[in-house]
Amino acid sequence: MNEEIRPLNDLRLKTPRVAAVAGILFAVLHITSNVLIRFSIPSYPAGGGFWL
Repeated sequence: MNEEIRPLNDLRLKTPRVAAVAGILFAVLHITSNVLIRFSIPSYPAGGGFWL
């Protein structure tokens, strides 16, 4: 029962750091998915083919 009590201004907020990491991760995944979708569609889509 001997717990150390720290003042409130000594505690570090971790929420902004986690939000920044989540934003960067979202951006990387979003760009990756857009690139993969772009490469999966042929340059001449009117010809039809396997992707339809």
